[in-house]
This record gives sequence, structure tokens and C-alpha cells, in this order.
Amino acid sequence: MPVEILIQHLAAGDLLDEFLEGFPGPFREQAVAYLEDAAGFGRCDHRGVG
Repeated sequence: MPVEILIQHLAAGDLLDEFLEGFPGPFREQAVAYLEDAAGFGRCDHRGVG
């Protein structure tokens, strides 16, 4: 599943489960893991060390 398409659908207000209905397979776990990683990325300190 292309991540760009997932993001476009979520940004448009689609629910994750609605989006995933069009993709057979174990994509829900991958999508949730991606979204959790993306959410954590915004909370990181990207200034570097030192």
C-alpha cells in the first residue's frame, strides 16, 4: 500500500478501517505502525547532540 495514498485519505477525513477495506491482506498492522512512527517523529528532538 503506498503511504502517500494512505495519508491523502486520512487527510480527507477517511477512517483507517474504511481505507483498508480496499486493500486485502495484513495492511492494518503496517499502517498503524507507520502512523505511530510518524506521530513519534514529531515529538523527537532533531537538533542533534552537542
